[in-house]
Amino acid sequence: MSLAGQPYSFSFTAGALLATESLKVTESFLRLKDWIATQNVVMGDNVLMKKTSAASIRFYREIEPRLKALTPEELGYLADATSQEQRQLLFVAVCKVYSFIYDFVVEVVRPKVLLFDHQLRNSDYEKFLSAKELSHPEIAALTDKSRAKVRQVLFRILADAGLLNSTTDLQIMPAIGANKWGLRALDPTSEELRGVAKEFRGHALALTLLARFVAVLHDGDIRKRKLIPRLEKLPEQPGGQASRILQFYERMLRGKPEIGILRLLGLFDRPVDGESLRALMRKPGVKGVTDKLDVLGSARWKFGVESLRSFRLIDPQSREQPELLDCHPLVREHFGHRLKEDNERGWKECHARLYDHFRKWPGDSPPETWEQIEPLYRAVEHACKAGQHQNAFDEVYEPLIVQKDEKNNDRYYSVKVLKAFSSDLTAICGFFSGPDDSIILPPSSNVIRPASSATSKLGISNSPL
Repeated sequence: MSLAGQPYSFSFTAGALLATESLKVTESFLRLKDWIATQNVVMGDNVLMKKTSAASIRFYREIEPRLKALTPEELGYLADATSQEQRQLLFVAVCKVYSFIYDFVVEVVRPKVLLFDHQLRNSDYEKFLSAKELSHPEIAALTDKSRAKVRQVLFRILADAGLLNSTTDLQIMPAIGANKWGLRALDPTSEELRGVAKEFRGHALALTLLARFVAVLHDGDIRKRKLIPRLEKLPEQPGGQASRILQFYERMLRGKPEIGILRLLGLFDRPVDGESLRALMRKPGVKGVTDKLDVLGSARWKFGVESLRSFRLIDPQSREQPELLDCHPLVREHFGHRLKEDNERGWKECHARLYDHFRKWPGDSPPETWEQIEPLYRAVEHACKAGQHQNAFDEVYEPLIVQKDEKNNDRYYSVKVLKAFSSDLTAICGFFSGPDDSIILPPSSNVIRPASSATSKLGISNSPL
């Protein structure tokens, strides 16, 4: 479920989980099989038992989108499930409709569960709002009273769904985390759980990978974590305690296609789409990287991907973009580093293929929108990693990103018009990432100028630029 980029809506403050009312509407819909007819019956018969018709309409308008977010199978199950299952399924529906609640659970509640921190605080809510204000101006528009109301109803929804013990204590129910990852039920106060948190130093990714390892291979027996060698016996790598488990997986999967798939994802810094993967996999294969993967059949490739998903080394499949492959940044960094370390020639050749893939611009006139220019920035990044700094500057950066005016002067289009300060600064840093002679700028070029502007706009002080 991907809700990235959706504006936040706070209409859920009209009611909390609304479990009782939602079940009544579900019962009517399953009988009538039509939402218009359901609304007429709910309103006409006062199914929701509200004092005024206005209140009934307000609650129905809140409930209907939530139920519509569920599949027909989920709606049918909702009617016959246990009370706890009904509340959990209704909470899933709420998360599908309200990206604000979804983001709060994923970015605040889930990390706390993985860190065995079961205390939710008002300050967690305020920090979350502050972190989201820049990308969601609708938060800044909230008054102090509205912010408090949103918090109150949000916590009520979490409590109604069983994720919190109450809206006063704000204790996260630990069984949610254990059941989520397939661990055997353990007393949250047990020495075993405390030992896990201490041993892995509370590292969220490490605990996620550990949980899936014991759930998939050892029936959820957390004591089997002792099969994973301690970090002290292995070379230190970026990523803290997660490296311990990632290196263990490397040894477990050695020689299997799954390692090749993870190394491909390590070439990127974001989710990987199908076209980019096909560009990498074109024949002839890159020796030591794709030459063994491109002979895999579709069934074996899918089996490898699903195996990695079961261990959470790759994220679950996106319903909206099923071809997309994504993983945690530390997983990408780890396996990308391994590929470069073991096969730098193949690593560079893969980045060269991605440069060729992203640099293509079919138009006769220069690109004008961010959607058109963003792949070109990606082309520059991959070219510099491939050692093709000069090609990236001459073929992409200067003609298509900076652009020339009618007098052949630099326009700095992406910075001045699109305000792409961060992307431009990253691209320019890439040009100077190679040897001193990796790029020769034309005498008239002032490539530092947009970089200086970018550092200023991004608030970077004391910059040598």
